[in-house]
Amino acid sequence: MSHASPNGSPASLDSRLPRPSRWLQRVDLFLFARLGAGHAARPAVLTVAIGSSRWSWLPMLAVVLPLALGSTLGLTTVIACLLWAGAVQWGAKRLARHWQVQRPFTQGLSPNHLGHSLRPGFPSTHAVVMGFVTAFLTLGPADAMTAAALVLLSAVTGWARVYAGAHFPSDVLAGWTLGALTGLFAWEWMDWLGLLSD
Repeated sequence: MSHASPNGSPASLDSRLPRPSRWLQRVDLFLFARLGAGHAARPAVLTVAIGSSRWSWLPMLAVVLPLALGSTLGLTTVIACLLWAGAVQWGAKRLARHWQVQRPFTQGLSPNHLGHSLRPGFPSTHAVVMGFVTAFLTLGPADAMTAAALVLLSAVTGWARVYAGAHFPSDVLAGWTLGALTGLFAWEWMDWLGLLSD
């Protein structure tokens, strides 16, 4: 059983990009099983995971909207965050296309509970975007409680995507890391340019 799919991207580029190691594949499979994900998922927990996977944008919106409405700077920051997040999402999908790492349900480890496309899943685009938004807004207008809510939403969504068989744990961890680092860079760059000051 292969964690990475057969070659699907141009050979010249594909050969330069690193593949998940066999060690990482084993860790992924171990964690996937320990979480009780895939075929072992419990119906009640799976219902929560599917709902969290599909509707995580609603509580995220509820957390972010007060920041946008609180001040002109808050609105500017949230708009900048969403524009950046769109670009980061596009970049994450391009990376996933090049890496061609299969999702659990395509390997027979889980039903396709979310009705997901066959698009490769490393890194998780959901995790990239949520990691980005969390880092960007935590450095900006978010207070401690808002930052904690963003971290919690990111964690729940990441767990849900794994539990529902759409991702391996490394897809989510890589997504969070990439998103958070990009959010840090984007905030610092815009702040240095003076675009996020009163």
